[in-house]
Amino acid sequence: MQKTYNTQENVKFDEDQGWLTAPGKRGTVILLHGSHASPINNELLATELAKLQYGIVSPLLKGHGLGGEYPTATSQELITQVQQCIEDVNKQENFCIVVGSSMGGTLALLAGVLDNPPDMIVSISGALSCRDIDHPWIRVLNELKTHLMSKMSEIQIPTLIFHDIDDNSVPYEDAQIAMRHCGSEQKKCILFSGSGHSLMFSNYAKQIALDIENFRNSLRKKKKITLEFFGEASEVYLAGEFNNWQPTLQFEKQNDRFVLQTRLLTGTYPYKIVVDGRWILDPKAATISTPNGEKNSRLVVD
Repeated sequence: MQKTYNTQENVKFDEDQGWLTAPGKRGTVILLHGSHASPINNELLATELAKLQYGIVSPLLKGHGLGGEYPTATSQELITQVQQCIEDVNKQENFCIVVGSSMGGTLALLAGVLDNPPDMIVSISGALSCRDIDHPWIRVLNELKTHLMSKMSEIQIPTLIFHDIDDNSVPYEDAQIAMRHCGSEQKKCILFSGSGHSLMFSNYAKQIALDIENFRNSLRKKKKITLEFFGEASEVYLAGEFNNWQPTLQFEKQNDRFVLQTRLLTGTYPYKIVVDGRWILDPKAATISTPNGEKNSRLVVD
């Protein structure tokens, strides 16, 4: 028989779907539990975030049962599940935050390099290593870590990292590694002590929820921009300082032009347009020179 429970903040627990609330005024938080665990571990933080008017989605990750069964899911299946959760939340056009603990923290960081990432990611006790070499999920954890470390410099969205210096399962040095390698311009690490690897569901849950809210409120705002390119081409991409010069933002063909709409943090950025593999200046934009004299197009977002 399916069981549901309700907390004082109307956070409903469903054995199949995890913790759920109605959409929140402040957006939606996707809460990801760790390996050998379940959404039950997320109750305290889910309740505190609901008090701050966030909607909550906390799925039971593939390969897990309520008792934390042995793994029956691959690393790619977990990433795909997280991606689907983000896509479902984005349909609501709400601010989306992915928060994860332990292996869920690793998945939260990986959410930052998906094609359609959330607006913000939060890793709590995120695992880039594991002291227990006999842990049943060690193979999956290692696969996630390897994939993450090869991509972490590509993270561009705001990133908040929590860790406890007394964590005996995942060393707090993992948080320092994540901070060094994360490519986001807006990132912060907050350290606690005394809760070990149980930080997400400890007495610090209320403080963590407030820290998440304060970090969000401190962020520079993103503004919508539209760029156009006129000319014959098969594929047109945008690359610049805002995405580590990776030609990943693709223009869409519309009649006699290519159009790109995206959101960028306020600031001034050098960029180039990549037309069928050729890096060129934007004919419609002003230019800016590097110290060695190379010219780039200049984009001002204000």
